[in-house]
Amino acid sequence: MATVFRVRHVVDGGEAAMKLMRSELLSEPDFRERFERECRLVQRLRHPNIVEVLESGEAEGRLYLVMQLLRRGTVADAMRKGNIPPVAVSRLVGHIAAGLQHAHEKGIIHRDVKPGNVLLDERGNARLSDFGVARLAEGGTTLTRTGLHAGSPPYMAPEQWQGGVVDRRSDVYALGVMAFEMLAGHAPFQADTVPALMTLHVRGPIPTPRTARPTLPAAVDGFFRQALAKRPEKRFQSTEALAAALSAIISGRRDSSGSP
Repeated sequence: MATVFRVRHVVDGGEAAMKLMRSELLSEPDFRERFERECRLVQRLRHPNIVEVLESGEAEGRLYLVMQLLRRGTVADAMRKGNIPPVAVSRLVGHIAAGLQHAHEKGIIHRDVKPGNVLLDERGNARLSDFGVARLAEGGTTLTRTGLHAGSPPYMAPEQWQGGVVDRRSDVYALGVMAFEMLAGHAPFQADTVPALMTLHVRGPIPTPRTARPTLPAAVDGFFRQALAKRPEKRFQSTEALAAALSAIISGRRDSSGSP
């Protein structure tokens, strides 16, 4: 939907990141109105684990967002460098969960939680980005033509695939997928085609990251059965609950049977 540039403010000399939306999006019905509405919502978010949106507007027929510039890359970049220690995974999940919880309390669902949408600041803290972009895409013709609802297929909850109600528990599911991927080094569901991937998310058995990382506590199996439950009511009901459960397992506060 956009290209991101590193920019310098002409007045104060400070640097920022500018997301420049594709010009053809303005030809889609009501896109400008939806963009402005989403920007107003996202600019209400002020949290240490969310990338701050500094301003938004339109210039030369292109809509844009200006955000904080974070230089350490994304969680996806960190994963490509090698296995992330379980304690660090738990810490990052806690950061992401806190940012999502804040957004949920403001009535905003991310809908596209994934490693590429989580940036790292200079202290290695996780900060969520791209709030609202997935919801903008959901109303556009580009994604409608593919038959997909907004989101990135490896992280989409079953209800997103099936056109059901998307709420905070859909973000809980995506965070569970991220936690699995950071621990195992690969996503829980992998397939060669989008329909096959959909089938795994909707009906496939939930795997264990211990296949790739045998030293993980046995309790992670029960954790992921809940985090990646097909039915939203069977999952953790908040991102904070998910993060707390993972922290208890990784720190050893929960035994191998999954009991506190």
